[in-house]
Amino acid sequence: MERTAQKSLPLILAREFASNVAIPIFLVDAENTLVYYNDAAAVAFGGPFGHSGELRHGEWAARFNPTRPDGSAYDRSELPLVVALEERRPSHGVNLVNDPRGGRTLIEFSALPLFSSPDDFAGVLVAFWE
Repeated sequence: MERTAQKSLPLILAREFASNVAIPIFLVDAENTLVYYNDAAAVAFGGPFGHSGELRHGEWAARFNPTRPDGSAYDRSELPLVVALEERRPSHGVNLVNDPRGGRTLIEFSALPLFSSPDDFAGVLVAFWE
């Protein structure tokens, strides 16, 4: 059984928050590993978090395949999650993404960086909705 690293307090608290709201939320750590998604996000990820567990970036990001609303490709640096991860600032965007039914759906994403202190980046909380 694979052991997971101990999580920082901001990720623990964000997970508790996410588990108690109805809007779809997922959390990634500072290394862009998906460390949690709530029940509202389970449809987008193909089932409950308990079945998938933590996923490295390459294992989960391809499921969404985000593009601009017109279908054109984004530069990676424009994606809200990437902005929050790399620039350590909040970001919002509208993306066309793969949905679990095999189609494409327009989704809004808000990505919020999480810190335990001004210099200690913990990860990102991403809320999304149609």
